Amino acid sequence: MYPLTHIYFIDKLLKRRSDLARLGSIFPDTNCAGFISFEVTHKSGIDLYNFLKKKAPWMLDFAI
Repeated sequence: MYPLTHIYFIDKLLKRRSDLARLGSIFPDTNCAGFISFEVTHKSGIDLYNFLKKKAPWMLDFAI
């Protein structure tokens, strides 16, 4: 998907706007830049969620 599609989808899914959720929704697209692997951006969601839940719960929207 493209970043704008991700942002549109997360806004509809949450039924509210959250900058952190928007940033998190486009995080998988960063692998196109070549400095973060597909494995990290697409297969580490639960690890990221658990990390944020423990260390920065105010940022959980990023990991939705």
